[in-house]
Amino acid sequence: MNDAAVTPGRSLTRLADLLEPDEFVRRHIGPSADDVTVMLKAIGLSSIDELIDETLPASIRSADALDLPDAVPEDVKEARRARFMAVQAVISARRLAAKVGRTLDVLVDAVEPGHATARTAGDAPEIDGVVRVTGGRPVAGEFLRVRITAADEHDLDAVAIG
Repeated sequence: MNDAAVTPGRSLTRLADLLEPDEFVRRHIGPSADDVTVMLKAIGLSSIDELIDETLPASIRSADALDLPDAVPEDVKEARRARFMAVQAVISARRLAAKVGRTLDVLVDAVEPGHATARTAGDAPEIDGVVRVTGGRPVAGEFLRVRITAADEHDLDAVAIG
């Protein structure tokens, strides 16, 4: 599999280009100071403060912290979170189990002795689970075709094929 990906509005780009830190910053951190100046000029304003004044009513702006009475106690919040996570674990395990036996293309994030850590197209690093891959010759930053062999509530196990 080649290391190309489609970026909206652009032609095929090498995967390495997408992982370039400067490119990541440009795409995810926000507009540059020059971009902000151009955007403000386009709407006839001179500063972000002026934009806030024009768009956010003064009646709802405040520098003071909100005084919200009757906050939910921490132990109640934690109990609710634990219940939610237990239900979520069952749902996640069911969804991942449905992938067992399927062939997927994964992006290899890291190679360690005995296995590689990868992710599918729908997984975000450090947020979603991983695909633990054995076999083959995985290379970090490259795609690899795998067969899913097992699943738990968060992660998949796979073997490299092809």
